[in-house]
Amino acid sequence: MTKAVNLQQLFNQYLVTYPTSQLALFDFHVNGSDYTLLYKTSEPEILFAKVGVRDTLKLPIGRNFNVKTYLGDQIGNFKEFFNIPNGFGPNFSPSTFFLEIDARLRLSIPSNMTAQQKAIAYDLEEQDRLNYGGIIRHKANHYTQKNRDKVEILLPDIFQTIQGQNISIKFIP
Repeated sequence: MTKAVNLQQLFNQYLVTYPTSQLALFDFHVNGSDYTLLYKTSEPEILFAKVGVRDTLKLPIGRNFNVKTYLGDQIGNFKEFFNIPNGFGPNFSPSTFFLEIDARLRLSIPSNMTAQQKAIAYDLEEQDRLNYGGIIRHKANHYTQKNRDKVEILLPDIFQTIQGQNISIKFIP
């Protein structure tokens, strides 16, 4: 069993915005592919969907967000689904790989969410400042990861443009 700590934290954040929801969606990218994780509170499993194909994969999950990562004879399906080369051999650990997935999870952003709902769902800093207020250029890497995360969620086009640059985005009320 592997504890999905990030999944649990993200789900709790999701419930702040959608307290009666029984289904939460999370996106992640791993091994060159995009995936969605679907977590339904009434089901004892999590469902992974691979973007661009019809492939899905289910893993059992307990109430405390413990995921059963002993796969037995299903290991081949797991590796194929997540584009894991067979070269990993006997040293491959589904538990370690799942922790990598857990660390990459992001709440799936519905297109109809307001900026305020996104700020709450993603626990963004300065939730009273959500509007674009300008660019701050730095001479060295002075931008914060929290600023980049906020830009990625609220201003995805700007985020794509400033990646790799020493730029922060100023947010105003």
